[in-house]
Amino acid sequence: MSVRFEATTTFSVPSRKRTLACAAAGAAGVLGTFAPGIESHIGAPAALTALLGGLVTIVLALIAFGRRPRHQGVALVDDERIELRASGKPPIVLPRSLVRSAYFAPGAGHIPAVVKLLGENDRLLAEVGVGGASEAQRLLDTLQLGPSQRSARFDAWSPRRSVAAKAAWGSVALGVGLTVAATPLHAPLLILAGFLVMLATSLFLVRCTIHVGADGLLVATRIAPRFIPWSDVVSVQYDGLGIVVHLADEAVRIPLSNRRRDNDYDRVTQEALLTRAQQALAAYRAGHEPDAAARVARAGRSHEDWVRALFDREGTFRTAPILDEQLWSVVESPHADVTARAGAATVLARAAGDGERARLRVAADACTAPRLRVLLERTASGAGDDEIDAALRDVEGDDEHADRGARRG
Repeated sequence: MSVRFEATTTFSVPSRKRTLACAAAGAAGVLGTFAPGIESHIGAPAALTALLGGLVTIVLALIAFGRRPRHQGVALVDDERIELRASGKPPIVLPRSLVRSAYFAPGAGHIPAVVKLLGENDRLLAEVGVGGASEAQRLLDTLQLGPSQRSARFDAWSPRRSVAAKAAWGSVALGVGLTVAATPLHAPLLILAGFLVMLATSLFLVRCTIHVGADGLLVATRIAPRFIPWSDVVSVQYDGLGIVVHLADEAVRIPLSNRRRDNDYDRVTQEALLTRAQQALAAYRAGHEPDAAARVARAGRSHEDWVRALFDREGTFRTAPILDEQLWSVVESPHADVTARAGAATVLARAAGDGERARLRVAADACTAPRLRVLLERTASGAGDDEIDAALRDVEGDDEHADRGARRG
């Protein structure tokens, strides 16, 4: 292999066999906790022993599942694969095409600094130990998965002032009200309904995901997700058990844990999110808007006039023709107006081959603006003109909404 990155490191790789073994042990432990229910058949001493054994088995299974073994070895990376070698063990080879995202997670306490490699649906493929931020950046650059090349996703809790958080508290109040009202009525179904309402709230509304991309940060709550472009961000800093995104007139606080005191795992997640966000913000500020962006942006035109102008690329005596590389510079620039990026991608998709669609996919992977990402994904997948035009109209809707908000401000 033509190695582009090589380092002596430690690494861990999830094992399906180990996961199944931990699940089986946990299931056996759960069965042991039901022993008191058959105490009359097996006797009190045996039931107590089974109960304690079941609890201990559950705890040990959880500890074993959370602590994957780490191997000392070498990481070798090229354009096609990641190879992890440890003495006395067969090498582990991950095709580069399987790795959809990656990010640097600084160490904390007993947890080492690693680069996490993720596959489809953010499934963890491997953790590769690194000596610090510079080595992590070299690995991410080799994989072409840095902050300006691919978005990264983190689990979080809905911001306290978000619509989702308010709905969650309302749902909890409703669940408590149902339970209190049903108790004196001796209505077990209503009590169960109240409990289920509170449970559904904790599982569905309270949790969210944070997507850090080249163009901004998406707070993907279950209700009313919010996209924050880097152009609106003043800074990103620590905030207790999460981060705070400072805007010109607002501070968006994003908690990563509901605990009162953090632990090493919380600090690692917080450091990883903060580092990725600050790197993406710095990369955004280091760039600039392409010259061709203004020519392909919607700029208040009707949909028909805009699309007609997009495909009239020859120019006039006042303007030079727009070249493909100029359009690519717009598509791949997080500084360009969303309608400019959408318009440029629409033009390029009309005659795109496999190589151009792969390049559009890279642009989509780095984007977190929801409707623009949908359009880029459709152009990358070779969707029909009608589907792309529908996505283009959705991007226009976002643009018109932003214009109205600016006028109100």
